[in-house]
Amino acid sequence: MESRSSRPLGKVRSIALVFTLSLLTIGFYAVYWWYKVNDEVRKHDPEIEVRPWLSAIAFSIFGTIFLFIPTIVTVYRTARRICEMQRHCRVKRILDPDRVVWLYITSWLSIPLLFFFAPLCFILYFFFVADIQDNLNDHWKWHRRMQAVERSKTGQEKAA
Repeated sequence: MESRSSRPLGKVRSIALVFTLSLLTIGFYAVYWWYKVNDEVRKHDPEIEVRPWLSAIAFSIFGTIFLFIPTIVTVYRTARRICEMQRHCRVKRILDPDRVVWLYITSWLSIPLLFFFAPLCFILYFFFVADIQDNLNDHWKWHRRMQAVERSKTGQEKAA
């Protein structure tokens, strides 16, 4: 049986870069990022069911057309998948899906306030991106450390 630390790992991404590219591309990069996040989780933990392309469609403008319901569902499910992946690996810090959904919803609900307080929705969206990507970055870094430990053990066993 393959060890969890030898599974494919996702990319460690800059939170600021994900946020900035999402804004500069008017959300197109955000949809791509959402697809990649779900695809990396799927590849890393085959026990977790996910269809990355469906998640990306729900996260895109098509999801928002239907009163945000598909978007909220994919935000919750993706956060739950990341949480499940973290639990499988017994990492200490676990993502809270409810907090992620709350950050996402409040970032969208603050859009009407743009006229009065422009930075609010951007600040909330930044925290939404940061929460997801920071947990993923920690998870991928943890796995890389575990792989290095396994390699060093294997090297020591070969040397002995």
